[in-house]
Amino acid sequence: MASQEFTVLYTHQKMKKSKTWQDGILRIRTGGNKAVLFDDKGQCLESVFIKSQVNAGDELEGERYLITVEAVNMKEKSEDQPREAETPAVDRNGVKPGVPLRRHLSVGLKRKFTGFQGPRQVEKKIPTAEDGENPALLPMSKQCQGTLPSRFYTTSPLFSMI
Repeated sequence: MASQEFTVLYTHQKMKKSKTWQDGILRIRTGGNKAVLFDDKGQCLESVFIKSQVNAGDELEGERYLITVEAVNMKEKSEDQPREAETPAVDRNGVKPGVPLRRHLSVGLKRKFTGFQGPRQVEKKIPTAEDGENPALLPMSKQCQGTLPSRFYTTSPLFSMI
């Protein structure tokens, strides 16, 4: 029996306002009302019952996942083919060859970011004194007006002694 495949985005965050979406595949047997959701590695995640024909742009909701149908895969699979043909080929480095698909994400859908983002540089704020004077340029007599020795004034005192 033949089946139809769809490229989908799915998330388990059904109630969250901003969701993280993953790539997946939805397979529907021709003439059936049951769709099976697979992740990008081919692992079965959930079975969903559908009421009518599924088209690109449709949203389905299962018990655990919210599914958005992105595109229809052109090649229809036949169930009498061996299961090994369904797994994507792996090159000698152990990497699956990717087929670049142009997808338009709806507003509010976020793609899961998998790359490393290094630390960014933040500008340091220069402390300014009230009266417009630079505290580092004050004469020594103005900095040490208390009765304690000047070495205690490397940091600001908690209690000023007047």
